[in-house]
Amino acid sequence: MNEKSITSSPASQDHTALDKPAAGSPSLVAETVEERLKRIYPEHFVRIITAMNRQNGPEHTVKMLSRKAEKHELDHIFLWSDTAEGRDFWAKLSEREH
Repeated sequence: MNEKSITSSPASQDHTALDKPAAGSPSLVAETVEERLKRIYPEHFVRIITAMNRQNGPEHTVKMLSRKAEKHELDHIFLWSDTAEGRDFWAKLSEREH
């Protein structure tokens, strides 16, 4: 067998460059609830976490923040939005968005 053909085979090549997303492309790792909240609502993050703690307790809040930011997870963290404080908070935030 030719030595050159062995070293140039795809199986023997270094694939570390293939394991990284291209510059500007979205990460392959799912965003957590915490990361999503910090990215979208950085100025309100502490208030949201405080409300979650008050409603669900700190242990549950920590678990929720570490989960993938999928729709059903995000729906659960905003249960406090059904309170008077939550409605006021989201109404003001909604005004900012429009």
